[in-house]
Amino acid sequence: MSLGPVRELLRGLGRVLLPPLCPLCRARAPAPGEPFCPRCCQRLTPLGEPRCPVCALPFGGAGPNHPCPRCSSSPPPFRRLVAWGRYQGGLLEAIQGFKYGGQVHLIGALAALLLDTFDAAGQEGPAAAVPVPCDPSTLRRRGCDLPALLARRLARARGLAWRPTALAKLPGAPDLVGLAADERHRAASRAFRPRERLQGSVVLVDDVATSTATARACARACRAAGARDVWVLVLARTPLTP
Repeated sequence: MSLGPVRELLRGLGRVLLPPLCPLCRARAPAPGEPFCPRCCQRLTPLGEPRCPVCALPFGGAGPNHPCPRCSSSPPPFRRLVAWGRYQGGLLEAIQGFKYGGQVHLIGALAALLLDTFDAAGQEGPAAAVPVPCDPSTLRRRGCDLPALLARRLARARGLAWRPTALAKLPGAPDLVGLAADERHRAASRAFRPRERLQGSVVLVDDVATSTATARACARACRAAGARDVWVLVLARTPLTP
């Protein structure tokens, strides 16, 4: 007798008797259709407006969307950057928990936020999901590559090609964390190169956009590899000057 139906019955009973806990606080059950429990969802800050329509830099106060100074003076090589929310509160905690705290169970909730952002963006026809590459030393230290995993889930869910090795981060490239904006842009411009041929429109996937230095450098690498168009999809955007 096959045990498959029995296992499925036990799983169903388990979900009823022991509902899954919120992947962020591990204390309460998620709300129906939400990645986190109601209290943790209240700690998430959607990006909102006003913001730069090109790089999604959020502005303070009220008013219409308008290009930020950097995008006005130096247009990026990507069409636009879209983000789910601000890099603060619960979203910051979830991303840092996954990347630095080994909380790999958060991938499902983070991927759900990314899929919502992809669908809301309304960009037509991307052929491939290309993650921002991670250098081998960082991968060994963290044990996981969040952009690659997010891009993989996006590709599977929306029928895109997953291209985890399309770009490479050069050995010895400096870590951009902690650098000033201009230093980030100089360092990133020499840090990435294409490894595989691309074509058509691609979506470049990362977890956080801060100065857009990495997004700009990787978009240039995608175009050098043959991509006709590049747009950038991230979970979080910092409110810092790009």
